[in-house]
Amino acid sequence: MYSQKNTNSRIVVKFTDSAVFSKTGKHLSNIETMVLQGTWKGLKYPQIAAENGYTIEYLKNDIGPKLWKRLSETFGEKIKKANVKVVLQRRLDSEEKIEVKTEAEINNRGSEKISSELTHSLLQQEPNFSKTSQENIEVHSKNNSNYHLISNPIVREQILPLTKFSSPVRHNLPCSETRLIGREFELQQLLKWLSSEQSIPRISIEGMGGIGKTHLLLEAVHQYLQTSEVAFNQKTSTGNNLPVFEQVIFTSAQSHYCTIHGFLPRFSQEKTLEDILRTILHTLNVNNYSDIYLDQAYEQVLKNLVGVRTLLIIDSLDKIEKRQEVLGFLYGLPSTVKIIVTSRKKTLFPALHLNELHTNDALSLIHKLVGEQRLSLSLEESQKLYQITGNIPAVIVHAISLLASGYRLQDLSLLLARNTEEFAQLYDYKLQASPLLRANTQA
Repeated sequence: MYSQKNTNSRIVVKFTDSAVFSKTGKHLSNIETMVLQGTWKGLKYPQIAAENGYTIEYLKNDIGPKLWKRLSETFGEKIKKANVKVVLQRRLDSEEKIEVKTEAEINNRGSEKISSELTHSLLQQEPNFSKTSQENIEVHSKNNSNYHLISNPIVREQILPLTKFSSPVRHNLPCSETRLIGREFELQQLLKWLSSEQSIPRISIEGMGGIGKTHLLLEAVHQYLQTSEVAFNQKTSTGNNLPVFEQVIFTSAQSHYCTIHGFLPRFSQEKTLEDILRTILHTLNVNNYSDIYLDQAYEQVLKNLVGVRTLLIIDSLDKIEKRQEVLGFLYGLPSTVKIIVTSRKKTLFPALHLNELHTNDALSLIHKLVGEQRLSLSLEESQKLYQITGNIPAVIVHAISLLASGYRLQDLSLLLARNTEEFAQLYDYKLQASPLLRANTQA
């Protein structure tokens, strides 16, 4: 039976998130998960805030109370920080008793042991298994005579998680510097469009520069990769709302990253069709691609994409040279390839259009970055910063990077106004997003 001392916080989060989703149709947010994990480990709000770069006030007076209210509604009893461990432990113990009873009933139903022939029969129903995976299960079945093969999926899940598999997806995705804040609807919509049940071959994420298009797509795909790896290792379904890919290839024409350290150069840029083709071949470990001509690279790419479930990402389509050539390439790809592009300009693909962050999300981002940089801002100062930046994520990041460099808040609007030309070149930033910036520029 579980105990608070040895129950892994991931088990608690998975159990709680499933319960919340079943009740409300929404998962726990990243910051709610963080608070729950910290509380389970016995940490107080100041410790959780310090470890994760948030302000104590934000976690204690905003996120925490909302989380405990949400859990109270989910489980039908009063939950607060002081008793959440006791309540969840009791719920976990109750679930475990049900699982043990179910397992005992299943084991009493049959006595036929798994043989190599029966294992192959099971594997034939799971065509995605590799040869190595089949061999692992054969060895496992020979060494474990107390398992019984029946049609009930619970038994298959008891057997298969004991085998080890490598990661199922080859990819070249960069990491996201910060967790995504807000955009819950857009994230779920993107995952839905990416899923194998949606026949949408090409998807566009559109919006002004710095609005968070790349951040959103990276969050969606990394979320898929994490779920996919768990499902692959345990040989369970990822669910109908998640995509299934064997390889993910990321290309971007962006010249810079906007970070808390300022604008940093991006040395690898795919601004032409040839650049994109070579990055695809490099990601797929195709040798000797550097000396081949464009038409040969195109043939090699098609050869390696036919019949393989692939997600191809074209970041900053609007910055690519000879876009018609690239669009022609995208339209000619095999049906097993799905495509996501990001663009400041409208495309003809089904599109998610991103606008400025909602006020609460913008303030959450400010609180997070301020906490990470160990800056001291009052709630009033945070609201002023929110007004200055016009709810644009990249502008918020840049503004806080200026504060971290020693600039004063009262000088920030003028500094940002002076940097508008730089933003226009890199992020197509629009002055009308912030009345304060517009006023300073006109002055």
